[in-house]
Amino acid sequence: MERSNASFSTPVPSSFVVTERFYAQQFAGFYFTRLAILRKRVLIAAKTKFRSLLLPEDSDMDVDGNSLTDAIPYVERILDVLPGVMCFIMGTVYMDMALKPNILDEIALEEWVLPPPPRAKYISDTDMICLEDESGRLRLVGDILKNIILPT
Repeated sequence: MERSNASFSTPVPSSFVVTERFYAQQFAGFYFTRLAILRKRVLIAAKTKFRSLLLPEDSDMDVDGNSLTDAIPYVERILDVLPGVMCFIMGTVYMDMALKPNILDEIALEEWVLPPPPRAKYISDTDMICLEDESGRLRLVGDILKNIILPT
């Protein structure tokens, strides 16, 4: 068996040449879609794993993991969380970092403006860890956040 040669032209077809950058693309839609797809599965897993915390004694769950007697209720939307009321929620972890790289730095490079010098670190004392869903963001607070690693 002999390998065939394919023809190749060195000029890249114009359909693959980047002539203009588009900065309006955001990833929020991707995260919200993933959350919507995983929400039911995660809810069932959470109620099963934390059953003793979330449900009173002798409480039964239906096939969807729902209980009519939730001790700690599940709140579907972050904006529906009431201050001072114990509940559990689901969302995507988001870290609001003041020192994170900015898209404006990339634009500055294209315009031949000197970019800011590279940073030794991207974390600061003003960073906020949030949980977000399609309705909004909720800031997470507490000493436990200093000792755990959260994927964002």
